[in-house]
Amino acid sequence: MGAAFHAGIIGTGEQWAGLQFSVTDPLEMQLRADMLLAVSGTREASTMRGYSRVFVRYQAFCQDRDPPRVPVPADPVTVAMYLQYIANAARTFSVVKTASAMVFTAHDLALVPADRNPTSHRLVAAVREAAHRRLGDRRLNRKEPLEFAFVQSGARCWLMLGGVTRQMFATLGLDMWTGFWRYDCAEKVRLRDMKFCETHMTTFLEKRKTDKYRYGQLVEVARAAEGQPLCPVEVSQRWVDTQIARGVQPDEPLFQQIDGRRFQRDPSADCLTGKRLDYPQLRRYLFRMLGEASGLDPDALRQLYGTQSLRSGGATAVAAADQVTDFEFNQYGGWSSSAAAATYKATNLNRRLAVSRSMPHAQQSTDEERPLSVQELQDLEDLEQLGSELEAVQIRPAEGQSAH
Repeated sequence: MGAAFHAGIIGTGEQWAGLQFSVTDPLEMQLRADMLLAVSGTREASTMRGYSRVFVRYQAFCQDRDPPRVPVPADPVTVAMYLQYIANAARTFSVVKTASAMVFTAHDLALVPADRNPTSHRLVAAVREAAHRRLGDRRLNRKEPLEFAFVQSGARCWLMLGGVTRQMFATLGLDMWTGFWRYDCAEKVRLRDMKFCETHMTTFLEKRKTDKYRYGQLVEVARAAEGQPLCPVEVSQRWVDTQIARGVQPDEPLFQQIDGRRFQRDPSADCLTGKRLDYPQLRRYLFRMLGEASGLDPDALRQLYGTQSLRSGGATAVAAADQVTDFEFNQYGGWSSSAAAATYKATNLNRRLAVSRSMPHAQQSTDEERPLSVQELQDLEDLEQLGSELEAVQIRPAEGQSAH
């Protein structure tokens, strides 16, 4: 949880001070502490950590003014100036958007009434809109989607090389691509969450990023068609069998953090530690796997791709196939709307050129349809004239003969 954000907002301020709690009743004191913790839980822990860093900078901005300004509850001018200050140095609108969301959340957690939240003031909204128009929604360093063949070749390479650690990352790459997983999905999957049937496998995701009320979701992945070189379901089933043989319990993570130093010494060794999967390790060894299979530099691959490239790669392939409805697509990927899903759909260069290649200038004509050149048209006229002359000679009566 964001400690600075929590300490600077929740339980402090005039709105909290106006709430009456007993200082002698043990139950009321305990319930107050529980309420403070519950209020902080209305936002994701990762969101609170991110807002905490932004809140520290916001506090410093307010403190440096002459005279100093109050960060919470703030007046609209303070917030508008802060957003303009951020916008002046920002390269993308997302920075301004995050700062505004932090201020809104800070006032919301401080129990400031919604109609008094400064982020809804017209001046603040105008500054935010101006920044949006100037900076746009472009994304710097946007990562490209990974194609399945590339991920599949990397997985095959490490499965052939052998070793428990390599087997885990090969399985993980295939599962994240076919299941549209984010890192947080892979991190939370337990051994008992993955089940196998004759036609498919089912993975229970206890919580996805947009699943704030923890409904959970079942993600079904079909087995590979006959003749395919690698089946993600079979690879996953072998990994579950490996984990069971290693003594992993049903409630323990299916994908685990590894001992990096041991893996460097012996990549074929069992380097799993039993702890939850670490994101930097996922990124490092996933692209090491792809690099070893393709012969490309892993660092260069990390410049082009990210772990989200697995999710966007699967989404892009399904969107290009155009065989499912938007509802099915959004439900499978855990997207709340088609607009949110659209950010994960990308097209490669060939698909982007498909529109212009359908235009007449890019069409390759057949011999029958190809337009004649100027020289060919002249030659055709000469041939037609010659044919007419020959025809006239054939029908002209010979000398001394009369025509009947």
